[in-house]
Amino acid sequence: MPRLLILNPNSSETITSTMATLVAHPSPGCELTFMTAPPDAPASINNPQEGMQSAAACMRLFRSDPRKYLCYDGYLICCFSDHPLVYQLRDYFKNMPNPSEVVGIFQCAMSYALTHVGGASKDKAGIITSGNSWKPLLDKAVYELIYGAQDPSKRIDFTRGLPPYFLATEESGVGVLELADPNNYEILTSKIKSLREKGVKYVILGCAGLSNLDGKFKQDFGDMEFIDSVKCGIETLCGYVRFSSKK
Repeated sequence: MPRLLILNPNSSETITSTMATLVAHPSPGCELTFMTAPPDAPASINNPQEGMQSAAACMRLFRSDPRKYLCYDGYLICCFSDHPLVYQLRDYFKNMPNPSEVVGIFQCAMSYALTHVGGASKDKAGIITSGNSWKPLLDKAVYELIYGAQDPSKRIDFTRGLPPYFLATEESGVGVLELADPNNYEILTSKIKSLREKGVKYVILGCAGLSNLDGKFKQDFGDMEFIDSVKCGIETLCGYVRFSSKK
């Protein structure tokens, strides 16, 4: 049976526990292990620098005991960003006879959303996330996922350059570790209302801290679809690993 590591790349055990409760019935044929980054990783990831610190802390731990940590068939990096650990792990495995699959929840949720918008579809997608600093970073990540990596010497307005079927990121202003607090629910719903007013049907929950809120959001916004990036990531990774094993 394929073994998958579901990694919270920050050091918050609370986030990991929340993610683990999501998967009462994991995909058939996949064994899941949930893990929190080591204590020297940031407690939450709020900018590229903390993402790099997170990746470095995780890679140090993995390399300290490869038989324990680098033995899984698939890895899911549960930070909603273009997290550097995805690429570092891929580089580690790429020259092996049977390389492990490595994906991030950002890439998985985006892939799902993009299959439902664009082309002949008139539906739109958008992201709701934490904090007050992620909008330019996620808009850039979305732009480059769709159009490819850009020359860093060029000045590009990534937000204005997004396609009409994918709207700019909505920041909630709520910290990662406070997203599950019921006292902040109205703040989140106000952002969802803003996306709905702009014509968005598919809302990506762009933070692991938003995990398990998709059902509650759906109750309040029945005309919209909510993509839990952790759930989507687990199902996507299970499929990738099964597909790879049949090559």
